[in-house]
Amino acid sequence: MEIWYLVADGARARLFRASKIDGPIEETDVFVNEKGRMTDTELSDDAPGRSFKGDGRRTAMKKGDGPAEHEEKKFAKRLADHLNDAYRDNKFERLGIVGAPKALGRIVDELDSAVTQSLIGTSSKNFTRKSRDDIQEHISKKLLE
Repeated sequence: MEIWYLVADGARARLFRASKIDGPIEETDVFVNEKGRMTDTELSDDAPGRSFKGDGRRTAMKKGDGPAEHEEKKFAKRLADHLNDAYRDNKFERLGIVGAPKALGRIVDELDSAVTQSLIGTSSKNFTRKSRDDIQEHISKKLLE
């Protein structure tokens, strides 16, 4: 049985594998969102415009997601697509995800239902910069308890 563990935030993700659910993990892939650490200002040189209200007064137009948040959402979609494709190709049977809270929610929201059903657990912690040993310990304590 192949188990995958994704450890992610909005700018970086690391993929680990194990041959059994409580076995040692091995890092297999790293994904980087080059724009993930940039600010809205760095990503956009344009501020929201202004519009006129019905009474002739001007008001600032509201933006939806800022450019940085948009890039993080695209990265989460890219990660989920990778997991969805890999699951369809029978590359893993079970999945665990450790992620910064926003990233975790975005990734899980983009997973196919079959992949969601393969989840052994999730943990909303940012462990992308932690050592393999720290990640292994966290997985054992939080996902496999």
